[in-house]
Amino acid sequence: MIDNSIDILKQIKLQEFPLSDGGILYFSPETLGLLESDGIVSDLIRQSRHSESLDDITGNLKSKYPVNYIKNTLNSILELEQQGIVGRGNSESVNPADSPPVVRFVISNTSGCNLACSYCYNQFPENKESFSGKTDLSFQQLEQALKMLADASGNTTDLELLFIGGEPLLRFDLIQAASEMRKSLPELRNRNVRIFIITNGTLLDDFIYLYCSRNNIHIKISLDGNEKLHDLNRVFPGGKGSYRSVLEKLPGYFNVYRHPCKAVTATVNSYAQDLPALVDHFSALGFNQIELTELYGSNEPESHDILESGYEAVAEFLKFRVKSRQYVNLIPFTDIIHKLHFRRPGLYPCRTGLDSIALFSDGNFYACHHYMGDKSGTLGSLETGIDREKFSKIARYVNSHETCKNCWAKYLCGGDCYHRALVTSGSESSISEKNCIRKKTLIEKCIYAYYKVKETDPEAWNWYFSINLYP
Repeated sequence: MIDNSIDILKQIKLQEFPLSDGGILYFSPETLGLLESDGIVSDLIRQSRHSESLDDITGNLKSKYPVNYIKNTLNSILELEQQGIVGRGNSESVNPADSPPVVRFVISNTSGCNLACSYCYNQFPENKESFSGKTDLSFQQLEQALKMLADASGNTTDLELLFIGGEPLLRFDLIQAASEMRKSLPELRNRNVRIFIITNGTLLDDFIYLYCSRNNIHIKISLDGNEKLHDLNRVFPGGKGSYRSVLEKLPGYFNVYRHPCKAVTATVNSYAQDLPALVDHFSALGFNQIELTELYGSNEPESHDILESGYEAVAEFLKFRVKSRQYVNLIPFTDIIHKLHFRRPGLYPCRTGLDSIALFSDGNFYACHHYMGDKSGTLGSLETGIDREKFSKIARYVNSHETCKNCWAKYLCGGDCYHRALVTSGSESSISEKNCIRKKTLIEKCIYAYYKVKETDPEAWNWYFSINLYP
């Protein structure tokens, strides 16, 4: 037995999740480790808080459990702590990284768009003025941006360009230019610059599919579900829904566009929508990457029961697909499970303020695409360069926030979205209680899904995370 065993035991923190067989799944917030046992682990942890020695704990529990069982379980817990499976409640055990190099530019090549979606970030009051007139990056500005990315990334080999618009395909010529520049610019010749596009899908055609296939450009389509759901918000300026316009482009997307990743992103309200039906719809269409992005706010009637049952059903869908060896990347579920599987804590809400920055079509830099157009939030420009001091102050380490640092879910969550907090609560450093509850519910379902698959099919997650859709 370790000399300071009782002190170690007093500091161990575990979150409990009941299992259907009467057992308990214990989750270690500090190490992201999992173990299954009965109630004795809970009793031992609770007893340690007001005991002076392990003998005291044994004496207090011997009427409930056999003495040898108590001692063996104590030894097992302490061994798991030594192995790093179970952790103590010490937020200093995981330290934030130093400011990393910037490796991704999120680029609005044009502010123009052929749709008028009701929830678009260009409708935020602070952004609206900048989107009132159409602006496009010039080819010279684009070249300058790529050179700046090369400089900001240091010696990093793998870089990313994410084109989002407005509607980026309105200026597909700029995306083509970026694809050629990544090969021709001396600063980028020895780099692997991957290009991603998020599009509303209405302007896709065979030329775009073939060009993106030949040049390994990843296309993700925004689609909010079936026709009724999609056309509630994603409409043309005259009010006509865009679902049919996107649907007629999908055969080419699945057949002519030869990239292995077939990706869709949907804006959802998990408190109100039928998420399982949404995921089924996308799966039936043929998408193998499905991303569910939470809406900032909604006037729909909301229910925690809908939230919980929806997340549980989607987690069951993912379990079935993984055990069946039918790959689907279901974001954000798989992002959380990736952290669990590799036990890599999420220290921040996102990449903003770390290795990713957004460039708007007016030539100004912003924290992310949601801030684009808000002149009070500029972080430099193509003319003046990135204001690294302001940029680095954006990122909020999860343990630096009073609300987050003692939360059991912190390293699977990373904290609340800065812009969501700003819009919903008035401050980037605030936490939305509603979103906090939602994310904890999601994380709980992911923990169960991960454990149940691993328990019955130990190699399933190894298979899953060996697949790469981004060659």
